[in-house]
Amino acid sequence: MVKIDLNRGCGARRHYDLPVIRRRLALAASAVAVCLPAGACTAPAATPTTTASASASVTPFDPRAALAASTTGIDTGGYTFSVVGPAFEMSGAVHTPTGSAETLSMTKQKNVSVMTRARVTAGGTYSQWSVSGGQWDDLDRVVDMMARSPDANIRKDAATYRDLREFLDGTSWMPPGSLPASMTPQLDLNAPDVVGVKRLLGRIKTVEGDNRAITGTLDTSRIAKDQTMIGMLARQYPPRTGTAMPFRVLLDIQDRVATFSLTTPGSPDTWVINLSEYGKVQPLTAPPPDTIKKPSPAVVTFLRGKDLTEPLWRKRSPRAGA
Repeated sequence: MVKIDLNRGCGARRHYDLPVIRRRLALAASAVAVCLPAGACTAPAATPTTTASASASVTPFDPRAALAASTTGIDTGGYTFSVVGPAFEMSGAVHTPTGSAETLSMTKQKNVSVMTRARVTAGGTYSQWSVSGGQWDDLDRVVDMMARSPDANIRKDAATYRDLREFLDGTSWMPPGSLPASMTPQLDLNAPDVVGVKRLLGRIKTVEGDNRAITGTLDTSRIAKDQTMIGMLARQYPPRTGTAMPFRVLLDIQDRVATFSLTTPGSPDTWVINLSEYGKVQPLTAPPPDTIKKPSPAVVTFLRGKDLTEPLWRKRSPRAGA
């Protein structure tokens, strides 16, 4: 029997029996082999049963349900919006908890641009106009020429046009009741869906898509009857409608409606609705008192004319009762 002295020169001596050591190592190795089978040190491969269970737990995306849930931002009653069509552009903000809103509309008539702003508060609707382009950019010169005319009637017209300019440069607000109801936005602020997006989503016929872009068709045949901003615009600027109009909805990172597009097959006409700033809009109040001025009957009569491109020198004098 061979014995190894591992402590030679170190005081107490310890002797180790090699055959005994070998037997003990062999027994230890066998025990490890039994407890740790081959491959036990590697990560276990996924079994077919595990993979199948994971696949079965994934819920397919439901675009119709996603659209229904995407209006939670609208339900807050406070948001900004824009609606853009071939002949108009409207934007603004609503705050239905306080019954307030503001709209800004832009239209183009030939080479004349017309901007109308309306602010709805508990006290009523305030209106502001701005007209530019064409003859309106030269109105001051025309008024000065008229004011120097030897004809007393023309000089009187010049005074009326000068008064008109004050209401067409975007600085003065007309108080509630100054203009006929047909000339101001008639908004139902009793419900959050002021723009009318939820109404449109309620008319969906077909739908598909993922959690960012959803497309399909909807019925727009009765869109002009809606008492919403979309309905109001459809009455003023009748779009092509049908029972299967294509639409596309883009959702924001919180799965809320961000963009709603309506298209007409075979036509460049497209309506694009954008919603944002959900829950961030503050209540709107009346304009500063020093910016509010009541227009004369002559100015109101003039503003009721729809063709603002007609040359002033051919238009009837905008006197009261004209």
